[in-house]
Amino acid sequence: MEGKDIQKELMQEIDPLIARGKGEEALRFKPEPILSVITNAPFEDKRVEQEFLKSPQAKQDIFVLILEGVHGIGKTTLLKQFKYAGFNVINEHFLNTFSNFILPPDSEKKVDHNCAVEFAWAGQQMINIVNLATNLRREIYKRKCLDLPRKCYDDIIVVDRCYLTGAAYGHFSESFDNFLKVFKNAFAQIEETHNIHPIYTYLKCDDLMKVFKHINQRIDTAKVHLTEEEAKKRKQLKEQDLKFLKEKHDKYEQFNEDGIFNIIVYQDYDDNTIYKVIKAYKYYRHQYYMNLMNDDNNDNNEDSFLTSSSFTAFYHSDSDSDSNSNSNTDE
Repeated sequence: MEGKDIQKELMQEIDPLIARGKGEEALRFKPEPILSVITNAPFEDKRVEQEFLKSPQAKQDIFVLILEGVHGIGKTTLLKQFKYAGFNVINEHFLNTFSNFILPPDSEKKVDHNCAVEFAWAGQQMINIVNLATNLRREIYKRKCLDLPRKCYDDIIVVDRCYLTGAAYGHFSESFDNFLKVFKNAFAQIEETHNIHPIYTYLKCDDLMKVFKHINQRIDTAKVHLTEEEAKKRKQLKEQDLKFLKEKHDKYEQFNEDGIFNIIVYQDYDDNTIYKVIKAYKYYRHQYYMNLMNDDNNDNNEDSFLTSSSFTAFYHSDSDSDSNSNSNTDE
Protein backbone atom coordinates (compact mmCIF):
# COMPACT_ATOMS: atom_id res chain seq x y z
CA MET A 1 0.00 0.00 0.00
CA GLU A 2 1.36 3.44 -0.94
CA GLY A 3 2.22 5.96 1.75
CA LYS A 4 -0.58 8.34 0.72
CA ASP A 5 -3.15 5.54 1.02
CA ILE A 6 -1.83 4.70 4.48
CA GLN A 7 -2.02 8.35 5.47
CA LYS A 8 -5.58 8.71 4.19
CA GLU A 9 -6.78 5.61 6.04
CA LEU A 10 -5.25 6.59 9.36
CA MET A 11 -5.86 10.35 9.34
CA GLN A 12 -9.15 10.01 11.20
CA GLU A 13 -7.69 7.72 13.82
CA ILE A 14 -4.87 10.07 14.77
CA ASP A 15 -7.31 12.75 15.79
CA PRO A 16 -6.70 15.67 16.46
CA LEU A 17 -4.47 15.90 13.37
CA ILE A 18 -5.75 18.91 11.44
CA ALA A 19 -3.13 19.95 8.87
CA ARG A 20 0.01 18.77 7.10
CA GLY A 21 2.87 20.63 5.51
CA LYS A 22 6.65 20.38 5.36
CA GLY A 23 9.37 20.29 7.96
CA GLU A 24 8.22 21.59 11.35
CA GLU A 25 4.79 22.27 9.82
CA ALA A 26 4.38 18.64 8.77
CA LEU A 27 2.24 17.88 11.80
CA ARG A 28 0.00 20.44 13.44
CA PHE A 29 -2.25 19.39 16.28
CA LYS A 30 -4.86 20.74 18.61
CA PRO A 31 -3.68 21.00 22.24
CA GLU A 32 -4.01 17.67 24.03
CA PRO A 33 -2.84 16.84 27.55
CA ILE A 34 0.10 14.43 27.46
CA LEU A 35 1.60 12.49 30.33
CA SER A 36 4.99 14.12 30.77
CA VAL A 37 5.91 12.94 34.27
CA ILE A 38 6.22 9.21 34.87
CA THR A 39 5.03 8.24 38.32
CA ASN A 40 3.44 5.21 39.87
CA ALA A 41 1.33 6.93 42.51
CA PRO A 42 -1.87 5.14 43.58
CA PHE A 43 -5.23 6.84 43.95
CA GLU A 44 -5.28 9.08 47.01
CA ASP A 45 -8.35 7.28 48.32
CA LYS A 46 -7.22 3.77 49.30
CA ARG A 47 -10.71 2.41 48.73
CA VAL A 48 -10.65 3.67 45.15
CA GLU A 49 -7.24 2.10 44.65
CA GLN A 50 -8.52 -1.23 45.98
CA GLU A 51 -11.52 -1.11 43.65
CA PHE A 52 -9.22 -0.31 40.76
CA LEU A 53 -6.97 -3.29 41.55
CA LYS A 54 -10.03 -5.56 41.48
CA SER A 55 -11.29 -4.13 38.19
CA PRO A 56 -10.68 -5.55 34.69
CA GLN A 57 -8.93 -2.28 33.85
CA ALA A 58 -6.11 -3.16 36.27
CA LYS A 59 -5.28 -6.08 33.96
CA GLN A 60 -5.71 -4.08 30.76
CA ASP A 61 -3.29 -5.16 28.02
CA ILE A 62 -0.72 -2.43 27.36
CA PHE A 63 1.25 -2.56 24.14
CA VAL A 64 4.74 -1.03 24.06
CA LEU A 65 5.91 0.06 20.64
CA ILE A 66 9.70 0.14 21.02
CA LEU A 67 11.50 2.11 18.31
CA GLU A 68 14.94 0.73 17.51
CA GLY A 69 17.61 1.37 14.90
CA VAL A 70 20.92 3.10 14.39
CA HIS A 71 21.47 6.68 15.50
CA GLY A 72 20.26 9.19 12.92
CA ILE A 73 17.58 6.89 11.53
CA GLY A 74 14.81 9.27 12.65
CA LYS A 75 13.52 7.86 15.95
CA THR A 76 13.56 11.25 17.69
CA THR A 77 11.50 12.87 14.94
CA LEU A 78 9.08 9.96 14.90
CA LEU A 79 8.67 10.03 18.68
CA LYS A 80 7.95 13.75 18.50
CA GLN A 81 5.21 13.11 15.94
CA PHE A 82 3.70 10.38 18.12
CA LYS A 83 3.72 12.75 21.10
CA TYR A 84 2.07 15.55 19.15
CA ALA A 85 -0.59 13.09 18.00
CA GLY A 86 -1.52 12.41 21.64
CA PHE A 87 0.26 9.09 22.15
CA ASN A 88 1.94 8.24 25.44
CA VAL A 89 5.69 8.34 24.87
CA ILE A 90 8.91 7.69 26.79
CA ASN A 91 12.00 9.48 25.57
CA GLU A 92 15.45 7.98 25.38
CA HIS A 93 17.11 10.36 27.90
CA PHE A 94 20.38 8.70 26.92
CA LEU A 95 22.48 11.87 26.89
CA ASN A 96 21.32 12.74 30.40
CA THR A 97 22.39 9.30 31.56
CA PHE A 98 25.91 9.86 30.32
CA SER A 99 26.04 13.27 31.98
CA ASN A 100 24.85 11.90 35.31
CA PHE A 101 26.92 8.71 35.39
CA ILE A 102 30.10 9.49 33.54
CA LEU A 103 30.94 13.07 32.76
CA PRO A 104 31.80 15.71 35.36
CA PRO A 105 30.46 19.22 34.63
CA ASP A 106 31.92 20.82 31.48
CA SER A 107 34.07 17.78 30.85
CA GLU A 108 35.81 17.41 27.49
CA LYS A 109 36.39 13.74 28.17
CA LYS A 110 35.40 11.33 25.43
CA VAL A 111 32.11 9.61 26.20
CA ASP A 112 32.22 5.85 26.34
CA HIS A 113 29.39 3.30 26.17
CA ASN A 114 30.46 1.24 29.15
CA CYS A 115 28.59 -1.76 30.44
CA ALA A 116 27.56 -0.25 33.80
CA VAL A 117 25.86 2.75 32.22
CA GLU A 118 24.06 0.55 29.67
CA PHE A 119 22.69 -1.62 32.50
CA ALA A 120 21.55 1.45 34.45
CA TRP A 121 19.92 3.10 31.46
CA ALA A 122 18.18 -0.03 30.14
CA GLY A 123 16.87 -0.86 33.61
CA GLN A 124 15.46 2.62 34.06
CA GLN A 125 13.70 2.42 30.69
CA MET A 126 11.99 -0.78 31.81
CA ILE A 127 10.91 0.80 35.12
CA ASN A 128 9.48 3.78 33.24
CA ILE A 129 7.46 1.46 31.03
CA VAL A 130 5.94 -0.43 33.98
CA ASN A 131 5.09 2.79 35.84
CA LEU A 132 3.52 4.50 32.86
CA ALA A 133 1.51 1.38 32.01
CA THR A 134 0.01 1.42 35.52
CA ASN A 135 -0.89 5.09 35.15
CA LEU A 136 -2.58 4.45 31.82
CA ARG A 137 -4.68 1.72 33.40
CA ARG A 138 -5.74 4.11 36.16
CA GLU A 139 -6.74 6.65 33.53
CA ILE A 140 -8.78 4.03 31.69
CA TYR A 141 -10.45 3.07 34.99
CA LYS A 142 -11.30 6.70 35.79
CA ARG A 143 -12.94 7.22 32.42
CA LYS A 144 -14.91 4.01 32.86
CA CYS A 145 -16.20 5.13 36.27
CA LEU A 146 -17.25 8.49 34.81
CA ASP A 147 -18.89 6.86 31.77
CA LEU A 148 -16.47 8.71 29.51
CA PRO A 149 -15.34 7.18 26.21
CA ARG A 150 -11.91 5.63 25.89
CA LYS A 151 -9.19 7.77 24.36
CA CYS A 152 -7.79 6.73 21.02
CA TYR A 153 -4.69 4.53 21.49
CA ASP A 154 -4.82 4.90 25.28
CA ASP A 155 -3.31 1.44 25.72
CA ILE A 156 -0.13 2.10 23.72
CA ILE A 157 3.23 3.38 24.90
CA VAL A 158 5.79 4.47 22.31
CA VAL A 159 9.35 4.13 23.61
CA ASP A 160 12.59 5.46 22.16
CA ARG A 161 15.00 2.52 22.42
CA CYS A 162 15.34 -0.31 24.93
CA TYR A 163 18.00 -2.77 26.04
CA LEU A 164 18.72 -3.68 22.40
CA THR A 165 20.39 -0.28 22.10
CA GLY A 166 22.57 -1.12 25.09
CA ALA A 167 23.52 -4.40 23.43
CA ALA A 168 24.27 -2.70 20.10
CA TYR A 169 26.26 0.24 21.46
CA GLY A 170 27.73 -0.99 24.72
CA HIS A 171 31.29 -2.20 25.08
CA PHE A 172 30.98 -5.80 26.23
CA SER A 173 33.31 -8.74 26.37
CA GLU A 174 32.01 -12.02 27.72
CA SER A 175 29.13 -10.16 29.43
CA PHE A 176 27.32 -9.39 26.15
CA ASP A 177 25.19 -12.53 26.09
CA ASN A 178 24.38 -12.12 29.79
CA PHE A 179 23.23 -8.54 29.19
CA LEU A 180 20.79 -9.66 26.48
CA LYS A 181 19.62 -12.62 28.55
CA VAL A 182 18.94 -10.53 31.67
CA PHE A 183 16.78 -7.96 29.92
CA LYS A 184 15.09 -10.39 27.57
CA ASN A 185 13.99 -12.41 30.58
CA ALA A 186 12.97 -9.24 32.43
CA PHE A 187 10.75 -8.11 29.55
CA ALA A 188 9.29 -11.61 29.28
CA GLN A 189 8.47 -11.46 33.00
CA ILE A 190 6.68 -8.10 32.86
CA GLU A 191 4.78 -9.39 29.85
CA GLU A 192 3.59 -12.41 31.80
CA THR A 193 2.92 -10.74 35.16
CA HIS A 194 1.89 -7.21 34.09
CA ASN A 195 0.25 -7.80 30.68
CA ILE A 196 2.73 -5.37 29.14
CA HIS A 197 3.54 -6.51 25.62
CA PRO A 198 6.74 -5.22 23.96
CA ILE A 199 6.64 -4.84 20.19
CA TYR A 200 10.16 -4.43 18.87
CA THR A 201 10.02 -2.06 15.90
CA TYR A 202 13.02 -1.74 13.60
CA LEU A 203 13.46 1.46 11.59
CA LYS A 204 15.63 0.19 8.78
CA CYS A 205 17.57 1.92 6.00
CA ASP A 206 19.91 0.13 3.60
CA ASP A 207 21.39 3.41 2.35
CA LEU A 208 23.76 4.25 5.19
CA MET A 209 25.12 7.31 3.37
CA LYS A 210 21.64 8.83 3.55
CA VAL A 211 21.63 8.20 7.30
CA PHE A 212 25.17 9.54 7.66
CA LYS A 213 24.24 12.71 5.78
CA HIS A 214 21.27 13.19 8.08
CA ILE A 215 23.50 12.74 11.16
CA ASN A 216 26.03 15.31 9.99
CA GLN A 217 23.35 17.80 9.08
CA ARG A 218 21.71 17.41 12.47
CA ILE A 219 24.92 17.75 14.47
CA ASP A 220 26.63 20.43 12.39
CA THR A 221 23.63 22.74 12.32
CA ALA A 222 22.55 21.85 15.89
CA LYS A 223 19.13 23.32 15.24
CA VAL A 224 16.86 20.57 13.97
CA HIS A 225 16.25 18.72 17.26
CA LEU A 226 19.45 19.36 19.20
CA THR A 227 20.88 22.08 21.36
CA GLU A 228 24.56 22.92 20.98
CA GLU A 229 25.28 20.98 24.17
CA GLU A 230 23.47 17.89 22.88
CA ALA A 231 25.30 18.15 19.57
CA LYS A 232 28.61 18.27 21.46
CA LYS A 233 27.73 15.11 23.39
CA ARG A 234 26.74 13.31 20.20
CA LYS A 235 30.08 14.17 18.68
CA GLN A 236 31.71 12.67 21.78
CA LEU A 237 29.65 9.54 21.15
CA LYS A 238 31.33 9.18 17.73
CA GLU A 239 28.07 9.66 15.85
CA GLN A 240 29.93 11.37 12.99
CA ASP A 241 32.13 8.31 12.46
CA LEU A 242 30.97 6.38 9.37
CA LYS A 243 32.80 3.22 10.43
CA PHE A 244 31.07 3.42 13.82
CA LEU A 245 27.68 3.77 12.06
CA LYS A 246 28.36 0.70 9.89
CA GLU A 247 29.33 -1.34 12.95
CA LYS A 248 26.06 -0.49 14.69
CA HIS A 249 24.05 -1.14 11.54
CA ASP A 250 25.60 -4.62 11.36
CA LYS A 251 24.57 -5.21 14.98
CA TYR A 252 20.94 -4.36 14.23
CA GLU A 253 20.99 -6.49 11.10
CA GLN A 254 22.16 -9.38 13.26
CA PHE A 255 19.27 -8.76 15.68
CA ASN A 256 16.97 -8.79 12.66
CA GLU A 257 18.38 -12.09 11.42
CA ASP A 258 17.88 -13.50 14.91
CA GLY A 259 14.16 -12.75 14.60
CA ILE A 260 14.02 -10.24 17.45
CA PHE A 261 11.99 -7.56 15.66
CA ASN A 262 8.22 -7.81 15.36
CA ILE A 263 7.76 -4.84 13.03
CA ILE A 264 10.12 -3.65 10.31
CA VAL A 265 9.56 -0.28 8.64
CA TYR A 266 11.87 1.16 6.02
CA GLN A 267 12.80 4.75 6.80
CA ASP A 268 12.66 7.07 3.79
CA TYR A 269 12.83 10.32 5.77
CA ASP A 270 9.38 11.45 4.76
CA ASP A 271 6.30 12.41 6.76
CA ASN A 272 4.61 9.04 6.18
CA THR A 273 6.76 6.99 8.56
CA ILE A 274 4.35 7.45 11.47
CA TYR A 275 1.48 6.13 9.36
CA LYS A 276 3.49 3.15 8.19
CA VAL A 277 4.40 2.26 11.78
CA ILE A 278 0.80 2.55 12.99
CA LYS A 279 -0.54 0.52 10.08
CA ALA A 280 1.95 -2.26 10.79
CA TYR A 281 1.11 -2.07 14.51
CA LYS A 282 -2.63 -2.39 13.83
CA TYR A 283 -2.12 -5.57 11.86
CA TYR A 284 0.32 -6.94 14.42
CA ARG A 285 -2.14 -6.29 17.23
CA HIS A 286 -4.95 -7.96 15.28
CA GLN A 287 -2.81 -11.03 14.66
CA TYR A 288 -1.78 -11.10 18.32
CA TYR A 289 -5.37 -11.40 19.53
CA MET A 290 -6.22 -13.88 16.80
CA ASN A 291 -3.27 -15.98 17.91
CA LEU A 292 -4.42 -15.81 21.55
CA MET A 293 -7.86 -17.02 20.51
CA ASN A 294 -6.35 -19.92 18.60
CA ASP A 295 -4.15 -20.80 21.56
CA ASP A 296 -7.17 -20.81 23.86
CA ASN A 297 -9.14 -22.97 21.46
CA ASN A 298 -6.27 -25.42 21.08
CA ASP A 299 -5.34 -25.25 24.76
CA ASN A 300 -1.74 -24.91 23.67
CA ASN A 301 0.28 -21.98 25.01
CA GLU A 302 3.77 -23.29 24.31
CA ASP A 303 4.49 -20.68 21.61
CA SER A 304 3.78 -17.12 22.73
CA PHE A 305 3.10 -14.90 19.74
CA LEU A 306 4.82 -11.82 21.09
CA THR A 307 8.02 -13.66 21.94
CA SER A 308 8.20 -15.69 18.73
CA SER A 309 9.35 -14.71 15.27
CA SER A 310 6.39 -16.36 13.54
CA PHE A 311 5.11 -13.01 12.28
CA THR A 312 6.70 -9.74 11.24
CA ALA A 313 4.79 -6.72 10.02
CA PHE A 314 6.84 -5.29 7.18
CA TYR A 315 6.58 -1.95 5.43
CA HIS A 316 8.55 -0.41 2.61
CA SER A 317 7.13 2.78 1.14
CA ASP A 318 8.55 1.97 -2.30
CA SER A 319 6.66 -1.33 -2.46
CA ASP A 320 3.26 -1.64 -4.03
CA SER A 321 0.40 -3.70 -2.64
CA ASP A 322 1.48 -6.79 -4.56
CA SER A 323 5.00 -6.78 -3.14
CA ASN A 324 3.54 -6.43 0.36
CA SER A 325 1.15 -9.32 -0.11
CA ASN A 326 3.42 -11.66 1.84
CA SER A 327 2.87 -9.56 4.95
CA ASN A 328 -0.83 -9.19 4.26
CA THR A 329 -0.85 -5.88 6.10
CA ASP A 330 -4.43 -4.96 5.25
CA GLU A 331 -6.87 -5.94 7.98
